[in-house]
Amino acid sequence: MLVQLIADIHGDLAALEAALARGKSLGAERLVCLGDVVDAFQRNRKNTACVERIAAAKPWIWIIGNHDRWLAAASRKIGIADADDDGPAPLPIGLAAMVANLP
Repeated sequence: MLVQLIADIHGDLAALEAALARGKSLGAERLVCLGDVVDAFQRNRKNTACVERIAAAKPWIWIIGNHDRWLAAASRKIGIADADDDGPAPLPIGLAAMVANLP
């Protein structure tokens, strides 16, 4: 069984998409995410898109990273903000709760 490992995406949606496409092209059957899907210092919609994309890929194992934990905690405290792609926006509450509960 081929297992794909990804880590340290830090909100780079293009890199995440490229990595997932590469894993698929190589025939990866399982995905393991080793954390830091988001960049806690750049609170934007790209972070949300990265979390949603990882969740849609149904990782076999998903370990929370320090950036993931920081942004999830901040998002749960301040709620949802409206912003453009580069403006400040925490994770939506449901995603923040999901990320916060990762091992």
